[in-house]
Amino acid sequence: MDDGNYRSQFTDEIKSNFNLYLSKDWKYFGTEIYFDKNLEMLFAAMNNYAFMVSKGHLLLKRKLLNHQADLLLKTQDVALN
Repeated sequence: MDDGNYRSQFTDEIKSNFNLYLSKDWKYFGTEIYFDKNLEMLFAAMNNYAFMVSKGHLLLKRKLLNHQADLLLKTQDVALN
């Protein structure tokens, strides 16, 4: 996630969720009960990860399309001259 495409999308909340998730080895189930707070933290980190991946792909595609549009404009300018 050090890629520049992702860096601009990190909010303080997402950073906090990732740091909390990575801070230790969490237990999600006891002998007879689920640890709801730990599960909430896990699901928040998973949702944030999915958001970051999809947003990163979107930004990368936008960057590619802008580059292709620039190339087309340059090609058209050359053809017209």
